[in-house]
Amino acid sequence: MSDRTPAYYMLAAAAATPPATVTGYDQDRRPRRISTDPRRLMPSEVISRDHEDALLERRCRLLCLCPAGPVEEDPGDPGYYKCPGGWTVTAAAIDLSPVLGPQAGQIMTVIAQAEYALAAGGGPAWNDYADATSAICGDSGTAAAFDAAHTAARDALAAIGADIWFWSLIGAGAYGPEVLALAARDLTGLVPGWTLDAYNLLTRPWSAAFGPAHPGDAIPAGAASR
Repeated sequence: MSDRTPAYYMLAAAAATPPATVTGYDQDRRPRRISTDPRRLMPSEVISRDHEDALLERRCRLLCLCPAGPVEEDPGDPGYYKCPGGWTVTAAAIDLSPVLGPQAGQIMTVIAQAEYALAAGGGPAWNDYADATSAICGDSGTAAAFDAAHTAARDALAAIGADIWFWSLIGAGAYGPEVLALAARDLTGLVPGWTLDAYNLLTRPWSAAFGPAHPGDAIPAGAASR
């Protein structure tokens, strides 16, 4: 790949041996999403279920591609590209940090902690988390603000072309708002409503039970020391 050729990226299911080339189409000849920005890729199109486990178990690869001919931007899907000549795979990584964004490390830590707590049947911290979540749901004003913050986080991710469906599925209802908030943490101010206060509200139950979701977050008053 020359200095003038941008890096292109695609997600693929993990395989024992990464492919040497890809066509850029699936088996039904539908175009795969290939972008110069890994954050615009769609994990939900590669990971069909158990999204949390798929991340923790590294079931997905990030392929770096070099075009084998002229590249065209998809007119029906701006920000994604096609190459009729196909693509050479120049690297295949199991680290999806470029896809998850700058808070990838914190996202993976929160998911691992939550999944561990669920597998263990809960525990004191998980009970605190559930109580803090119930407290928000039990106050109509706070619940409405929480829902608005959730929507604003999704809007911020949508504004950069991220896979909001994937982020909405994480946690399967047992947890998840704090993961969504982390995914959009660097995007505060990008869209109306997505502010630091909105971020703090989405992460409040997690912070109260497990400590700050991100090392740059403030420790909430009365947070459990664990």
